[in-house]
Amino acid sequence: MAASYINAMAAMTGLTIDISVPTMNVDMAGALLSVPAIYYANISEEIIMIEDEFGHDEAGASSHILLIPEVDGLKKIMESLGLDS
Repeated sequence: MAASYINAMAAMTGLTIDISVPTMNVDMAGALLSVPAIYYANISEEIIMIEDEFGHDEAGASSHILLIPEVDGLKKIMESLGLDS
């Protein structure tokens, strides 16, 4: 699913975006986010978060995807979307 979002973002921005193999972890939110938070704290303060809700009849589920691009890549994405500040 993450590749679908990246492909859509690449189409919207006109950029070629390469991704690494995604990982999936199940744990408490604090434990999951502490490692990337510590690693990226000195590099950048921005990530891309995508929140989804899926539903069919009365069943539903939600998901959250965190995209953590390299700093230069994030700048290019934001500029291409007109969101640079």
